[in-house]
Amino acid sequence: MISIETLQPSRAFRNSLDKYHESVLSGLGIPKGLVRQLGKTGLPLHSQYFVFEENPIHFYPSPQFRRYALIPGDYLEIAAMEWVGKIAVEIGNGLVWQVFEREFRVSFMNSSLSQYIECLGVWLQFYPQFQEYVRDMLAADSQFSLYENPEVYDPVREKLKEIDPMAMQGENNYWARCCEPDIV
Repeated sequence: MISIETLQPSRAFRNSLDKYHESVLSGLGIPKGLVRQLGKTGLPLHSQYFVFEENPIHFYPSPQFRRYALIPGDYLEIAAMEWVGKIAVEIGNGLVWQVFEREFRVSFMNSSLSQYIECLGVWLQFYPQFQEYVRDMLAADSQFSLYENPEVYDPVREKLKEIDPMAMQGENNYWARCCEPDIV
């Protein structure tokens, strides 16, 4: 079973984080508080991570100011996920959203950029352990089902909730959805 104690962002992940320089942010017309947050919180700008095997995240070297059709608000888009939308910070409040541009909707990710990065680092520690555990369980019991054993997700659910309680509140929120048995 996976232990909550092992769910910390790795040193390699922390070392991959780069901060946006103020010169990159200055022409975007965003509030000074958000400029400070983006300058303080590092993003893996030169690394490629996978939330799931088939879902790489590409962080942008320069964030992009965006207004999305039929989605209220102004956003700073910071990344794209190969199959499941964009990642954007809402300029007015600093909330982080998964944006489904073609579907004209968003899904809540985190209350702040720093909480998003912390959750991502934890997930990147959890997911390989999770895959190994599921492989081992299937080898021992071909009838093993995550639907019948949802407690496998308990350590990461607890850790994500500790980092950002709002991220785990709604069943359609990004991180809560990652902890569903139909996503392996």
